[in-house]
Amino acid sequence: MYSAIASSKPYRFIIGPQRRKFTIHSAIVARQSDYLEKLVNGDFKEGNEKTVHWENVDEETFVCFWQYAYTGSYDIPREEPKITQAVPGEGSEDGDEMESPKYTSEIIDELLKSRRHEEGRDEGSRPSARDWEWGWRKNTKSAAEERPKKPSNRGRLWELFTALRPTVENEAEVKSEQKNEGYDFDASDLLCHARVYVFADCHGILNLMKLSYDRIHQTLRNLDLRTETLASIIDLDDIIALVDYCFETPAPPDLKELVVLYSACNIEKLWADEQFQHIIETHGDLSRAVIASLLRR
Repeated sequence: MYSAIASSKPYRFIIGPQRRKFTIHSAIVARQSDYLEKLVNGDFKEGNEKTVHWENVDEETFVCFWQYAYTGSYDIPREEPKITQAVPGEGSEDGDEMESPKYTSEIIDELLKSRRHEEGRDEGSRPSARDWEWGWRKNTKSAAEERPKKPSNRGRLWELFTALRPTVENEAEVKSEQKNEGYDFDASDLLCHARVYVFADCHGILNLMKLSYDRIHQTLRNLDLRTETLASIIDLDDIIALVDYCFETPAPPDLKELVVLYSACNIEKLWADEQFQHIIETHGDLSRAVIASLLRR
């Protein structure tokens, strides 16, 4: 097997608008998916010339794929990342643009007030969405001591989120990586993992889809914004960039579901950010999905 791989012709990938060139052994590329096998060995231009130009793939995502193709895993570069932040309005040209519902802000504010009342927290006057985290922190100890065995509405939604599509073999690898790197729940990795997932979905690389999905899932599980020790050190911009990316690009439904459930579980913290409010109000499908999830709390 190794001799066949080593002796196979190099396949050249021209990546991004800068047209940077990368090569991978043809046999390695062909093993990744049926789509890539046809790309490499098919009787058409890309197969005959052993070259393809992927203008819309960024270099960082491709390097992750390159490493995965040879090793079965990938690392996110820690030096000089070349991530391009998602720009509002630059989604899929072919995608349907949904009109966001009017008064989305008012709807979510009312849902937050209603859910706080149902939770029955004894905090005196009820804080607004922007002040919620302070009121919750003040009463964390007493709430934990008096919490009944039955999980709260928010707790049940979080359990639903944590139970999404576990894949044991990859989850163990993710936890091992985090252990080796220390306290590394780096939210800045989320966007890269999401791009790898969308890339893998586009090219039918199922195992890479599982791996990148689990890394997103595990990272978000470790970034519970209602956890006092994490709330003050998490950069919301990275989480909000993930949400924006998933609804500005044609991301797969299961990735959107993951992001929606996480947003609903942590809506009090996220809603205090004006950028998140703007994204919610801009994307009607996102706002409807988050509101539907909040109604389950």
